[in-house]
Amino acid sequence: MVDGETREQPFEIRMDPRIKASDEDLKAQFDLMVDIRDLAAEVVDTLLRIREARRGVVDVRIELQEESSDEADAILKELRQIEGLLMVWAGSEAHPMMHSPPGLTEKLNSLADAVSSGDAKPTASMYAVFADLTERFEFQQHRLNQLIEQKLTPMLSGEQEE
Repeated sequence: MVDGETREQPFEIRMDPRIKASDEDLKAQFDLMVDIRDLAAEVVDTLLRIREARRGVVDVRIELQEESSDEADAILKELRQIEGLLMVWAGSEAHPMMHSPPGLTEKLNSLADAVSSGDAKPTASMYAVFADLTERFEFQQHRLNQLIEQKLTPMLSGEQEE
């Protein structure tokens, strides 16, 4: 619409003729990218849950008796281990350039880059990597759930064993 006058022209959207992938191949690529995005979002949600749990432990740690304080330290260590498997540690103020191996977030980003690098159906290897990363994440998520249910919740509610 320009100056109150509307003009219309029909048009057709066509695929780039240089692309040899079928519509089914491109849909498979899109579907895998959506699955990767969804898993990455779950990983981030889990990382936030870990950080919330760590804050809870740190908040009550000061008030605990020494043996319970040791238990809190063990929980903090395990939370850090799980978090370290889900993402790269970028170091500390003392060692800012130290890095750990890539975590699941970095591996998912690399997989997303590979899947989206061309207009083609994902390879069997890409699906296998996604399945492996999903399994690894589910294991760590289960580990976190058990830690929270069996150790963290009793500690925070004052129900630890004497």
